[in-house]
This record gives sequence, structure tokens and C-alpha cells, in this order.
Amino acid sequence: MHEASLAHYALEILNETIKNDSSLNDKDIKKITFSVGKFSNVYAESFEFYFSELIKNTKFTSAKLEFLNSDENGFFVSSIEVDE
Repeated sequence: MHEASLAHYALEILNETIKNDSSLNDKDIKKITFSVGKFSNVYAESFEFYFSELIKNTKFTSAKLEFLNSDENGFFVSSIEVDE
């Protein structure tokens, strides 16, 4: 169930990133890639369910979500792709 809290936190981080990076302002977000570390205990399907609900009617609504397994610890946003 911690995926719900993690989804809220990830959205906060993404909003801050967009706000602070002028190259991302006014661009449509195409894809968000998350890195899932082997000891993160994050279930991508559960996180995606919560996150998809949170991003409805936001600039992230149409973004494709991708999850990559990582040898690093933790769970984090590894990239944000925008339409040029």
C-alpha cells in the first residue's frame, strides 16, 4: 500500500521538476521513466494504478509510464520525455 504514498511523492517531485526546469515548461510530457531498484519493494502495477489516478487532468495525463529494473537501491524518476 505504500505505492499510494509513493505516487503522491513522485507527482510532487515531477511538478517541482517541471516548475524549476524552463526547458520543460509549456511542453507536453510524452513519457516518464521510473527506475525500480531490486530492494525497493515497489510493485509497478500498483504504483501505476495510483499514479494514473493522480495525474488525471494534469499535464501528465497522456504520459506513457515506463518502469525499468535497476541494480541501484530505491525507486526514482530516471527520465522525463517531452514532445518537441
